[in-house]
Amino acid sequence: MGQKVNLKVSNYRFEKIKFRNLIPIFLFYSFGILSNYIFTVLVVKILDIEAWGIFATFLAYFQIASKLTLFGMDTTLLKLISEYLALKKFSEIKEIYKKIIFLSISFSFLTILFFQILKNSFLFQKVNFGGNFFLVLPFYNQLLLNAEFIRAFEDTYLYLIFRQFGIYILSIIIFLILLKAQKSLYIPEISYSLAIIILFFISTIYVFRYLKNLKSCKTLDKSEITYSFILNLSFSLFISSLFVTFNNWIDIIILSTFRTHKEVGIYNIFQKVSCLINLPLNIVNIFIVPKFAKLWAKNRKRELIKLATNVTKFILIISILITLIFLMSYKYILIFFLKNHIDNNYNFFSFFILVFTYLINVAFGNVGYILKITSYQNFYRNVMLLSTLVNVILNIILVPIFGILGASISFFIYTALWNILCSYKIKQIFKYSIIGEVIKIR
Repeated sequence: MGQKVNLKVSNYRFEKIKFRNLIPIFLFYSFGILSNYIFTVLVVKILDIEAWGIFATFLAYFQIASKLTLFGMDTTLLKLISEYLALKKFSEIKEIYKKIIFLSISFSFLTILFFQILKNSFLFQKVNFGGNFFLVLPFYNQLLLNAEFIRAFEDTYLYLIFRQFGIYILSIIIFLILLKAQKSLYIPEISYSLAIIILFFISTIYVFRYLKNLKSCKTLDKSEITYSFILNLSFSLFISSLFVTFNNWIDIIILSTFRTHKEVGIYNIFQKVSCLINLPLNIVNIFIVPKFAKLWAKNRKRELIKLATNVTKFILIISILITLIFLMSYKYILIFFLKNHIDNNYNFFSFFILVFTYLINVAFGNVGYILKITSYQNFYRNVMLLSTLVNVILNIILVPIFGILGASISFFIYTALWNILCSYKIKQIFKYSIIGEVIKIR
């Protein structure tokens, strides 16, 4: 029998989570993670660590550009469609999707124009713009929006295909095909870009099927769903999500500016391996965030925070087990990826810092998501602004001196800071501390 967590408030059982149902999702998500790592190993083994450093630098700029053009509308789409589904406002779903798609396409082309103008400037000297890979940006943004649309309908497996491992599965196939023609350091970017375009078309077909099956409602008032309404709602979400993405990649950008592509590649692989500790949290977030939004829409606040606490307890146990595995076998794991590229002890210390950082992030739970889907997204935005400033300053000071170690220390301080501040706010709002309950601090 699968373990069940029964949550009660005033003797009212409001939610059951069958954790045995998470096993297929865990395996599916793990397969996606595996495809990502296979792609990494192929690039490093066939082309060398420098090629991966170039690709990681490209991804850093590309992901930040994507967040700029999406303007927080991916999270807005998930939030609104989840709420409209709960309230059975099907016509509103069609209207909001249509308008968000129009805004996203418009912003994407403006951003492409911006990057084309500045591609030869000193800001992007170490980024490969020669192949115009940023032209794929509109396709990537639409793919992300389609994935969040599907996520709102709680089609977890389809969401994972489009949002996570589908890109890397196709990238591997295209990468191996292109290698037969020519070995180039930029084949990873080409493979990644072509995979995005293919998945965009497939995901669009699925979204249109969902829209076709929704029943129309004649009571739709289009005056309630305006472009200004979408942008106002998205703005705070945009700022906070931009800060998160920026912080996830700022260390790569600064490393690529002051150090070598080899160091960028090593650090990025450290991140890839250590972030496996976040794997249980990422899997649960896929299906739990829409449930948070629905509970909030129905004003079931107490149920929301208790659900978040019980889920955090469960995933923390798994993350601790993963951490113990890393501590016992870290040399074998890193040598498999990097062979002779990690000959300094400080490199191992950098890896340990990243491992501990991700474990702390799991222990705090879904604090960021909870603030984003409620009416406290402005507070979350301000927290991310402060944390970003701290992270940038630390990276600029530490990376030129300590390299990978400096980037790891900066990431640890940034992660601890925003989690502590968000957790404190949630305790003020709900009179309840997730991490306090998880580790039994009163």
